[in-house]
Amino acid sequence: MSDDLPIYQFSDSELKALVSFFRKSPPLPDELYSLNVFAEKYIYRNLTISEAEQLYGDR
Repeated sequence: MSDDLPIYQFSDSELKALVSFFRKSPPLPDELYSLNVFAEKYIYRNLTISEAEQLYGDR
C-alpha cells in the first residue's frame, strides 16, 4: 500500500449516517466491525437524548 494515500476525516453527520446504515443493514462483514464500533462509540458520546432515541429506536 502506498504511503501517499490521503487521510480521510469523517464529519459527525457522515458518522451518524454510517451508524444508521450499519444498524439497518445487518449482518455487517467482519471487515467493518472495527469501523462500526468506532463510529458507534464516537456518535454515542456526542448525541443528545433526542438524537439517541431517534437513532437507536429506528431499527
